Amino acid sequence: MGKTELKPHQRALVLTACLGGVGLPVLWISLATQHWRLDGQLIGPAAAWFEELKSSVLRGHSSPSSSPSSPSSPSSPSSTDDEVICPTKALTVAVFGQSNLANSVLPRFERSLSRALAPYSGRLLVFDWRHGTCHPYREPLPGTDGKGGHSLTPAFVQLAGRSDQPVLVVSFAQGSSSVLSWADGELAERHRQVLEGLAVRGLSPALVLWHQGESDARTLDPHIYGKSLERLIARSHALAPGAWFGVALVTRCFNQGPFEPLRAVQREVVHQQPRTFLWADSDAITGGLNRHDGCHFSARGSRRLSQALLESLRQQRLGP
Repeated sequence: MGKTELKPHQRALVLTACLGGVGLPVLWISLATQHWRLDGQLIGPAAAWFEELKSSVLRGHSSPSSSPSSPSSPSSPSSTDDEVICPTKALTVAVFGQSNLANSVLPRFERSLSRALAPYSGRLLVFDWRHGTCHPYREPLPGTDGKGGHSLTPAFVQLAGRSDQPVLVVSFAQGSSSVLSWADGELAERHRQVLEGLAVRGLSPALVLWHQGESDARTLDPHIYGKSLERLIARSHALAPGAWFGVALVTRCFNQGPFEPLRAVQREVVHQQPRTFLWADSDAITGGLNRHDGCHFSARGSRRLSQALLESLRQQRLGP
């Protein structure tokens, strides 16, 4: 396949990347026409990373937030100025997966959040697993990447209003990550560290919510995905024996529609594993009003995802 001939009036950006042994071929991006051409074929997590790169460039950034080859350190801020004493008892909710459970919501909920939390002062907290500290709930959440809002903020606020004890949220998602990394790779240690850190403080989660699949749809054998997810659930239950593990149906990102083979595996795992439930069909939340860049949720999309979680908890008789 030959290189693309760019006309003189077109501004072009040529990027070459090497993704941990998986070569990303030369990429030609015409910013004037927003035409994209790739010399070669992307495989594995690189496919989702390419879509994130495309979105970043069109927004005026030179690169996406992270490479798919290895997890970066969470980029969200950590502050000791607002540190508070962690509660002795709490309804702890741990959330992880890809960027849609990180700080990727635009716009953030900052103004509406302060108003919504006013009646529940001290009732909604966030746990920074990197330092073992608790803070009043704020966006962006510490311990995960991104600088936007969180897609489950509306749900957390409602849980705080219903619960008779503080709600403690810990988010440790990693953008562009694969289930393989969470089950057996580098991110498995993060998963273990978070749940063990909560356990030693007597704050083991009642809910562990998983939202992942965009990177692995169409690139990973669904059977392998299912086995990896089963190992991840088993380790979660071993480290947090009282927790319910929630799985969302997640395969959609940017121009890709739902990928039914992977969705079927996600459903099957939920059906077969103990103390496991389906908490949302994320793929059903579509359109520009719900996803600000075609993949990541807007405030409106986040409210829909949050409502799906709350309805699932009601049906399962979990939570307050």
